[in-house]
Amino acid sequence: MFKTYKINHHLQIKKDLLRYIENDNQGSIKEKQDSITKSDYYNTNKKEYFKHISNSKIFEKIAEDFFIEEIDIKNVWYQQYRKNDKHNFHIHDCMMSFIYFVELSDRAHATEFFDVENKSIVRANAVEGDVLIFNSYVPHRSPVLIDDTQKTIISINFNFK
Repeated sequence: MFKTYKINHHLQIKKDLLRYIENDNQGSIKEKQDSITKSDYYNTNKKEYFKHISNSKIFEKIAEDFFIEEIDIKNVWYQQYRKNDKHNFHIHDCMMSFIYFVELSDRAHATEFFDVENKSIVRANAVEGDVLIFNSYVPHRSPVLIDDTQKTIISINFNFK
């Protein structure tokens, strides 16, 4: 359903990413049943923080594992969740999706997937610093954050060329 990777130098990258997000003036997303404290999803400007991820050589590893020559990045955005925030089941309009857990205090807050075949919910066994890669048509969600911690992710949609 998904493949897990590690980001090189996560602790150094984390500091820079969180500083960027803290200083970014993007707002919240409150739509239908979704509640996200802070996101730059609707900002189409260049995402300066993306360089930290691309410099980690993660895309080279993904391309090697999937036997492809090139990855075409469609969009990049961050989302920051606080108490009672959530992002209900949804899919993306691309081939693959990427979630980097910049902050994740508890595995219970990791992304959940809906297994259509077995009609069950599968939680990723992810920890902070992990990246999940999955087919974007698989329904997935960020469950309700029930404690006072903060969860920060960077999402990337991409296609194989």
